[in-house]
Amino acid sequence: EYAQIRSKNFDNPILDISINDIRIDHITKRSLEPMQTEAITLSQKIPWFGKIDARDKIEKAKKRLLSMSLKEAKAELVSKIKITAYQLWEVEELIKLTQRDIEKQNQNIKIFQSYTAGSRTENFHMGLMSAELVRSRLKRELSNLKSKRDEIIALLSYLSFQDIKSIKVDLPKETLLPLEVL
Repeated sequence: EYAQIRSKNFDNPILDISINDIRIDHITKRSLEPMQTEAITLSQKIPWFGKIDARDKIEKAKKRLLSMSLKEAKAELVSKIKITAYQLWEVEELIKLTQRDIEKQNQNIKIFQSYTAGSRTENFHMGLMSAELVRSRLKRELSNLKSKRDEIIALLSYLSFQDIKSIKVDLPKETLLPLEVL
């Protein structure tokens, strides 16, 4: 509780007193000590937006974790692992869909290239440029999804205390009711 109360405060100011070798009283006088200076520095850390709230949430989570029993902590860990595994499954499915969209976009580009070569109209050329732009957007999206997958795998490895490369998640497939029933 003390840590939680303290997390809402600013950090303590820092007072720094230092003496260098430059004289302040007579800068030009170099007889006794050629270079001596005295300085006092006072600094205060001011947290950026949201930092105090984040520290407060961390302390509340630590307090909640300490008050849990071993059984509750295990259940919480298993729940977090399952949720992370489903997130990984979702990202991998999005990666498959995006790769399929890129393949279709490559086919569209080939079609537009063949039409552009045989035709003198600018409509096909605009279609080709549009298809290439969509393909580049899909490639960027694919790169983002792959980095997110790596991030989720790292989190899953951390939570399960083992090195995980990939997982297999099987979701039960149910048949949908016909629209007339709804």
